[in-house]
Formats: sequence, C-alpha cells, structure tokens
Amino acid sequence: ELDADWGSSSDVFKHDNFQAVVNAHDFTMVNFYADWCPHCRRFAPIWMTFESAINNGQEQAKDADGNAVNVRVLMINCVDFEAACQEQKINHFPSVRLYKRGAKDGNFFE
Repeated sequence: ELDADWGSSSDVFKHDNFQAVVNAHDFTMVNFYADWCPHCRRFAPIWMTFESAINNGQEQAKDADGNAVNVRVLMINCVDFEAACQEQKINHFPSVRLYKRGAKDGNFFE
C-alpha cells in the first residue's frame, strides 16, 4: 500500500499517511501536480520515463560513496489528494521534491 498510485483516489488504497511513504525508502522523489495544469501535462511524459526507469530498476540510484540506495519516485495528484499537498505546503505546480527517510516531517529538497 505504501507504494500505491497517488495519481488517483479511485483505487482501493487509503493514501492517508504521506510520511509513512517517505519513511519506507532511503529517498522519495515526488512530483506534486494537478490534472488541470498545462505545465504538469507537458512535464508528465518526461517524469513518467524517469519514474519508470528508477522504480523498475533500469537505473540504480547511488549515494556519494557509490553505494546503492532505495529510491522511490512517485506522482501525487493534488486535486485528489488536496490534504496531503496542503500538509506539504505545495503552492505551485508542478513541484518536485526529494525527501530523505528519517527527516523531520516537512523537510525536503526542492
């Protein structure tokens, strides 16, 4: 469930704990978007190629020492998951952030 699709609320998962998703991986890179946003629509094919390469293991993420790290890349639809986006203080689209496991809630790199 932690790796469920946050692109739509129409699946069977609750999607109620964003911090649990972040804590399940060494790093989590998130594209916060809105369906109606033209910039998001143009960026989506590029992001989906990147997301697929990382999540399917075609590309291996490594730390500064060359050690493999557990990275999850995902998209969150802020129209369907407005509360999660407000909690993360998303105020423009698309917003791409990198979260590190164990960081305090709301700490990220933009």
